[in-house]
Amino acid sequence: MILITGATGFVGRALVRRLSRRYKLRCIIRDTSKILSSDPNVTFLEGSLTDPAFLSRALQGVKIVVHIAAVLDPKDPSLHTVNVLGTRHLLAAARHAKVSHFIFLSTGNVTHGCRDAYTLSKVAAESLVQQFPNHLILREPIIYGPGDERYIGKLIVFLLRYPIIPIPGRGQWTFQPIFIDDLVSYLEESIQRHIVGTYTLAGKDTISYLDLVDLLQQELHQSKPYLFVPLSLLRFAAGFLSLFGISPPLTRTQLSNLTSSRTHSLKEQYATFKHRPLSLKQGIKQTLQTKSL
Repeated sequence: MILITGATGFVGRALVRRLSRRYKLRCIIRDTSKILSSDPNVTFLEGSLTDPAFLSRALQGVKIVVHIAAVLDPKDPSLHTVNVLGTRHLLAAARHAKVSHFIFLSTGNVTHGCRDAYTLSKVAAESLVQQFPNHLILREPIIYGPGDERYIGKLIVFLLRYPIIPIPGRGQWTFQPIFIDDLVSYLEESIQRHIVGTYTLAGKDTISYLDLVDLLQQELHQSKPYLFVPLSLLRFAAGFLSLFGISPPLTRTQLSNLTSSRTHSLKEQYATFKHRPLSLKQGIKQTLQTKSL
């Protein structure tokens, strides 16, 4: 039996779809109204990561835990409670249940030394996970694919909707986004081969923000003009819109995370895992083939 937290999120949904073909799954979720699957191999339990009694029941008979659930918004007052205290309670229940493998999905921001509240909560959670005997910490880069509503998915919608495309700064910072199916493959391989340790994952290709927008425009068969906007102005606009409850195209935190280069060698990833990720162009093509952006 595998227990998954965060099963109704972007990564969780994709992982449940994949693993339910081969495994019995038990998924902890906050709201059963979000259940989209009637798969007989999947059981959903509504409860809180901060409820030790609930977690004790949920972990009965579980051998593997995949902990994905997290609060992403740095301004959410429950961020520390869920991301840190929730992880602590889950680890305690896993120890009591004699779980043999604890997999924790973290963020590549930890590797790159980001200091926002979300990243710091992941740093704290990682320090707790590292005390579990057979643990695996996978630090994810920016994830994209069908169902993505945060970074590249949000950018695609923006490109389709507006006649002029603002580019933060000169758009020259680089990163290595990973396709959702590739991340799921790494998680699945980790389960099958009982991989332990800490790894920073990355997509196959390194690309600048400007080149990514060029690629997306090419795949969307459009050529809208660019407007290069100073980063200081974008940060001010994001903060100003947030004051009125308006969601900007990129939040101040996303701007900060996106406008510094995030690249990582694939050497350790390729030495440990057998899976090889898709090229960015292949992943973008698959993403655009679906309407669920």
